Amino acid sequence: MKSEMTSETKNVIIGMFKAGRKPFVIAAELNINRSIYKFLKRYKETGSIENKQRAGRPPEWTKRDINQLLMLVKKNKKATVKTIGRLFNENKVHEVCLDTMGVKLKGLGMIRRCIKKSKFICRRNHIKQIKFAINLHKMDTRRLEKSHIF
Repeated sequence: MKSEMTSETKNVIIGMFKAGRKPFVIAAELNINRSIYKFLKRYKETGSIENKQRAGRPPEWTKRDINQLLMLVKKNKKATVKTIGRLFNENKVHEVCLDTMGVKLKGLGMIRRCIKKSKFICRRNHIKQIKFAINLHKMDTRRLEKSHIF
């Protein structure tokens, strides 16, 4: 993605252009690509160094909305997206779709934000699981001993 010229760079370009330098000389000195020609043309037409208003739909999420969503997620760690969506949309004029909210949370790095309860395993079953894992490991090592020479 191309980066925009800063206002300081634009002011330097205008100063050099008003001093009588040619656009290709300015571009070479400031190590700027050919976008200098479009910029100078726009400056001659409007007299301003500001960018034109961009077309397209404005962003649906404001910084305030994002902060509110993050606060709700942090306060309600065990809540589902549906519950968070209901809380988020309580005071909104235009409700935000739950799918949109899920995508936004994923974009903010909240992929696995719910805290899952740990499964309760009684001591007797836990011991059985450990014995099974030990026996399985021994069986695997026996297979290796038969198939490979140590």
